[in-house]
Amino acid sequence: NDAFFTIQAKDAQGNNKITESERDDASNIFSVDLVGPATYAANIEYIGDGAYKVDYTALKSGHYSVHVKTAGTEIYCGLGEADKCSPFSLFVEPGLTVAQTTEAESKAAPGMDSLVEASTGDTASFSIQAKDTYGNNRITGGDAFVTMMTLQSDPDVQYRGTLLDLNNGSYVVTYTVPTAGFYDMSVTYGDEEVLTCTNAYEGEKGYLFDRDYDGVDVYVTPPFCTHNVPTLEVVHSALHPPSTTVVDGATSGLSEAITGITNFFTVESRDAFGNIRAGDDTPNFDGGYGDGKSDFFLVEL
Repeated sequence: NDAFFTIQAKDAQGNNKITESERDDASNIFSVDLVGPATYAANIEYIGDGAYKVDYTALKSGHYSVHVKTAGTEIYCGLGEADKCSPFSLFVEPGLTVAQTTEAESKAAPGMDSLVEASTGDTASFSIQAKDTYGNNRITGGDAFVTMMTLQSDPDVQYRGTLLDLNNGSYVVTYTVPTAGFYDMSVTYGDEEVLTCTNAYEGEKGYLFDRDYDGVDVYVTPPFCTHNVPTLEVVHSALHPPSTTVVDGATSGLSEAITGITNFFTVESRDAFGNIRAGDDTPNFDGGYGDGKSDFFLVEL
């Protein structure tokens, strides 16, 4: 809804001032302009008895000066020129948080983009900037964002992120996944997917917290942000000897052997969570934590 207030015209003695011209055209008597992060001209309507209804719609949040003028001069409110009341101070708050414009992003360089890549056991994080329907960045907390990672090969395996509310409209999500694989990375608000910004670059759009509605041009979501659920690739972590396993071969090489005949068994290199160290890596984690070829084991008979 539009915001509004009322101007009561008065003469020098404080009487309500009513003239025929005021009834005819209020814009000839008063002008009201909001000046701040954006500029807006208010609509003025004469409502009787020397009173005028002033309504306006501000789309850009922030601090404004409200200039109420008559014949080009700021009104005094009966306080004299030195202590005149106009311009007034106004703060326009952002609207309610909506999923359609809210953005989640991980600052990849020089590390991994935590919306699409992670390693088992490591704590990963990304940020959320809550926005209203116009793209204004929210400035207070209290929003309930939910981050859920679902293993694509087994939807019964899910991990939930932990939300840290910074109480300024921004949030930090941290998570740890112990099982390597590919996951659906879902970030929701009110059961709706927020925009996930993957492979983000700073460029002219800036980082997550630098992007905001400017009050002039319609806020445009960066091209690397989408409501589609991204795929999170989780790769194995470093070698963990206590979790490493051995598998007996067809010749039962761990328990019996025959002189002069080569026997064998297999050592399965694993991380602390039992994931095979196959050498998986990600675009921003080239080489990962290595693989079994880089691991060394001593076998003594």
